[in-house]
Amino acid sequence: MTTNEHAIVIGAPADEVFAWVSDLDGWHRWRPSAGQLERTTPGPVGVGTTWQASGRVLDQDITVTVEVTAYEPNVRLGLTVSGSIEAEQTFTVEPATGGTRLAMTLDLADADLAEPARRQWDADLHRLKETLEAGA
Repeated sequence: MTTNEHAIVIGAPADEVFAWVSDLDGWHRWRPSAGQLERTTPGPVGVGTTWQASGRVLDQDITVTVEVTAYEPNVRLGLTVSGSIEAEQTFTVEPATGGTRLAMTLDLADADLAEPARRQWDADLHRLKETLEAGA
């Protein structure tokens, strides 16, 4: 596995940051690179919730299943990605001077995806920061 780590301070409360990150149905609002996400389990988001996702990565069509593997409201969200891409992803939020520190770790099975994923997540997290700080 190849690991990417990201952290950003967002001028918004932790519960609001966590709500946006854990709402994969709404990722398109700040993460256009996520492609099409369709929830495949009913009910509120929690451990075991799944989505089917499709899109393009490095000029290749991909289809993956995303499953919530850890869910601690306003603290931590863990995801497993399986299919065309294999990955483990963890988001954590904590209070910080000026707002909330959002940290994200992405463990990718395919090392060739590490650098493109790093660039994309840097851009996506910056877009999330701008969106939340603009009062969306």
